[in-house]
Amino acid sequence: MSDVAAGQWFSLNVASVGSKGTFMDAGAAGEILLKSTQQASPQVGELLQVFVYRDHKDSLVATLDAPKAEVGKVAYLKVVDKSSAGFFLDWGLPKDLLLPYNETPNPPEVGDRVLVIVFRDDQGRVAASMKLNEFIRDEGTGLKAEQEVELVIAATTDLGVKAVVNHQCWGLIYHADVLEPMAVGQQVLGYVRRVREEDQRVDLSLRPVGTKRLDANSEKILALLRANEGHMAIGDKSPPLVIQRVTGMSKRAFKQACGVLYKQGLLKPGDHEIVLSE
Repeated sequence: MSDVAAGQWFSLNVASVGSKGTFMDAGAAGEILLKSTQQASPQVGELLQVFVYRDHKDSLVATLDAPKAEVGKVAYLKVVDKSSAGFFLDWGLPKDLLLPYNETPNPPEVGDRVLVIVFRDDQGRVAASMKLNEFIRDEGTGLKAEQEVELVIAATTDLGVKAVVNHQCWGLIYHADVLEPMAVGQQVLGYVRRVREEDQRVDLSLRPVGTKRLDANSEKILALLRANEGHMAIGDKSPPLVIQRVTGMSKRAFKQACGVLYKQGLLKPGDHEIVLSE
């Protein structure tokens, strides 16, 4: 068992169940109380996935309830209170998450929502920071083209939409790839378009790219054909606007996807029609 600390998930065994509640075996941290709004009747020895945090008495406790954020993750949270220590954020647990004043480049107001990263300080205390650049790197080390990634939308720039990739690095979705408005804090799946050789920065897409794009487009054409009794009145010589209207793809993407299906023996292509050969 790794050392149990506040702000993240752990797999812990039930140590005891009694009149004082259910206690989890937290190793070197001792036994900690399981607090949860979920109905559960655990048995001694049962292994549970629990989130560990500190309660109002600063004691380590566990819960089955999922918080809105955890250590190392970016989240868009609401400011619910303010004190001499800083601001307090609703992260879905009984004790609110502290956003210290020195972690707020632009101090928010109560009621605002702020994009933060959750971290653990040198003393093991869990807190939030709006200074994402101090935690999120520019380089997409370890990422590869076509890879599916988790994105958290951070801001709109002159070039496009800036997003946090896998809670670890910055990436950019160019305006041409953004088909509808995106909101700060929005969580979406995306794809690595490329990791630039010159600076290792990440260009992103909201749709599959490369071979993944062909696979997704091919599946879409198959679904359209099956929904239209195996026949569609578009083909290699159909106007691009017609293809776009029917499939949502560019003519080039349409032809590439049809080529994949043809090679697999699933499609009979034509100048002005395609036919399912299944």
